[in-house]
Order: sequence, then C-alpha cells, then structure tokens
Amino acid sequence: MWPRHLLAILVVVYALIGASVFLLMPQPYMDEIFHVPQAQKWCNSDFSWDPMITTLPGLYLTSLLFLGPGILSSALLKVLGVDVDVAGAVCPTTLLRLTNAFFGLLTAWLLWELIPPARRTTSKVFKVLWILFCPVGFLYYFVYYTDAGALFWLLMGHYLLTKNRPFLSALACAAAVLFRQTSIVWVAYIAADHLLSDLESDLPECANLSLQGVFARFADLLRCAWKIKIYLVKRYWGHVAVGIGFVLFVFLNGSLVVGDKEHHVAGVSFAQLLYFSLFVCLAFGPLLVPLLIRAWKGFIRSPRHFVALVVCIHLCLTFGSVIHPYMLADNRHLSFALWKNVIRPVSTMHLPPKITWIDYVVGYLRDRRGLRIFATYTLVSVPVTLAAMADIPLFHGILYIIALTLNLVPSSLFEPRYFLTPLTFLMLNYLQSTKKAPPATRYPIVQRLATVSSIAISLGTVALFLKHPLHLLW
Repeated sequence: MWPRHLLAILVVVYALIGASVFLLMPQPYMDEIFHVPQAQKWCNSDFSWDPMITTLPGLYLTSLLFLGPGILSSALLKVLGVDVDVAGAVCPTTLLRLTNAFFGLLTAWLLWELIPPARRTTSKVFKVLWILFCPVGFLYYFVYYTDAGALFWLLMGHYLLTKNRPFLSALACAAAVLFRQTSIVWVAYIAADHLLSDLESDLPECANLSLQGVFARFADLLRCAWKIKIYLVKRYWGHVAVGIGFVLFVFLNGSLVVGDKEHHVAGVSFAQLLYFSLFVCLAFGPLLVPLLIRAWKGFIRSPRHFVALVVCIHLCLTFGSVIHPYMLADNRHLSFALWKNVIRPVSTMHLPPKITWIDYVVGYLRDRRGLRIFATYTLVSVPVTLAAMADIPLFHGILYIIALTLNLVPSSLFEPRYFLTPLTFLMLNYLQSTKKAPPATRYPIVQRLATVSSIAISLGTVALFLKHPLHLLW
C-alpha cells in the first residue's frame, strides 16, 4: 500500500522547492517563454499557435483541465460584464508550473506500484526515491516543460498493461505522444515488451542460449505469436492505432515536430549513446562500483569483447558526433559547458588523414584531455551501462536497446533531459530483473547510498538553478 508518510514528505519537499522557484524566478525562463504564453492564450480561448513550439499541445490541454474551474469562473464573470485578466489571474506561471509538480507526485505513486515488493517498506521507499530523484529529470517537476508529463503517461501506460487494461493503456500512451512526439518510441517499446512477456509465459524458460539457440528461441516466439494472434490483436490493437495515428500525423505534417522544423531535423548521432552512458553513471551513483567490477570480470574472461567495445566507442565519437547549431549559440545551460569542456574535445581530436592503429594512439596522446574522456567512456561509463542491462532477459534487453537507439541517435542536440525516459526505464528494468539478483538486492546498503546520491545531486541542481538562474541544468 502507498505509504502516507512518503506522500507527506514529497508534498512538503515539492511545496518548498516550488515556493522557492516562485520567489526567485517568477517569470518564464528558457523554453517557458514559449510554453507559458501559449498556455495563457489557450486560457483566454485564443487557440492560435506559436510557430516556435515543436511539441503537440498535451501540456496545454492538461493545464486547461487542471485550472478548469478558475477558467470557467473567469469566463462566467466576463459574460456578466466583469473584466478579468484570465492569463494573469487564473493561468499565471506559478499555477502552470504546478501541473508538473502534480505529475511528479503521481509519478511517485506509479513507481511504487511498478517496483517489485520488498521485505521492508523502507527498502521500497528508497527505490522509489532513487528513480524519482533521477538527476536529469527532477528539476523539471518545477518548471513548465513537457518532459514530466510525457514520462508520467508512459509509466501509466506501462502500469495499466500490467493490470490488464490494454485500452486504457493505449489512451495513456496517446497522451504521452501529445506531450512529446518521441514518446512514440517508448509506446512501441512498452507494447512490445508486454507482448514478449505474453509469449514467454507460454514457453519454457531458457538460459545461456547459444547463438543458434537465440535464433531458435526467436522462431519459437514467432510460432507462439501466430497461435495466439487473435488474443494479441484484441490486446494491442489500441497501441497499434496510436502508432498508425502518429505515422499519419508525420505524413500530413511533413515532419516529426510541429514548429521550428529547420532546427529540428533528424540525423545520425551515435555519440548520443555514449553521452547517455555518462548519465547512467550519474544516476546509479555508488551502484556503479559493483557494476563496474562485474563488467570488468567479463572483459577479463573475454578480452575480445573489450577490444570490440573500444573500436565501437571510437567509431561513435569519430563519425557519430554531430554538433547542433544550438550548442554553438546557447550558453545558458550547464549542458553547454559540459559539452564544450568535456564532450567536444574527444570528437575534435587531431588525427592523421590516413589512420592506423598506431595513429589512434598517437592522436589520443596529443590531446590528453580527449584521452582522459575517451578512457572514461571505455573503462567506466559504457561498461557500467552494459552491466546495468546484463540482468534484463535477452529479448527484453534487445527491445530496450532498440528503443534507446531510436530515441537518441536521430537527435543531434545534446540535451540531457532527453535521457530522462530511457534512464527511468533502465532503472525500472534493473530493479525488476529476475535473471540474477543485481548488486542492489544483494547489498541493500549500496542501493540506499545510490538513493542518497541521487537526492543530493538533484537538490544540488535545484539549489544551483535558484542561485544562478542563468544556468538551468540540464
């Protein structure tokens, strides 16, 4: 049962942070300068559209519902001849931001329902807080952005499928797409992941499959899917309809985004996967120690895997690093400083025209800062990310990697908040893995330290933002 003391603590924390944001930053900031006026126009029954807004209107529709009584009261007063400033009185920036704070509390409840039961309530509370205070996303519960709402509706869609409510799940997934179009990737992942679980429930367990065994298992899954095709159609037709509707939208709109299309063109940036791995380390905190040990034990047993990893990382950085114009023009994010001083040096190292293995080494030694960052990717962040996924069952892990790639690689803009959804699902999968007990289960103190680390980083982020509002992290 959802513990009341956890709800009370979160309400107090959210109220204190929300009040601080209101007092120190009452005016719209960064992307809020687009979202807040758009929502206020809708509050005034002006449904014109700002061409700089790239996302669908899910956030504004939610705010209208959230603030509906006040809007209706103001409309009634206008009918009676009373002049009312609806935007200023009913839909000010502070109340609009409360929409995402509300989503934050609901997300905490969903996480409680989705995380597997623990022997002690305290242990489960720490796991909920670990994910809820994810460093790249916590701040966005207090500003008027689309990320918090999109994550909530995706988790709701996931939760409703676990409760055998597929139609309601499809509606929740559609709502997620209305917040952020890239949510369609995770809608497909959620449906495919549950579909795979349905198929596996009719097949015997398999462990340590050979390559030939993997293909045989995949063939078994296809045969099983054909046998229960009627059931699968009845269960997942709603999610398919969401996908078809999204394809139709892209076809009619001519782009994935609604506005500012020239600055939001899909590309190929495999380096995004490496950037993501850095934030996996940030989110996992002390858990990275047992995960890193585990990964390196595997590399010692199989050195060729490490060699393949080094080659893949180098190729991603050398040929998969795309510099978005916003990263050159906008220095108001701490992510700009991170990209400028940490990430960019690796992708701009001076290598000879004709590259050999000796040239690789010489090139890295010429740029020692680039060498240090490349070593971080190779020796720490990517191995930790792989180890975090190691306990996810094989095909479920493949589905996650496909969704992660489709979500991140087409974007050339380095925006760590884009990592919020994949990080949340990775953390959930890590806690839900049944193949082998993860380090967090074997050593509960490590999990609690990871939670404390996430809370400290997130609260530090909020404090930095309030002290230096010019630098909104992330």
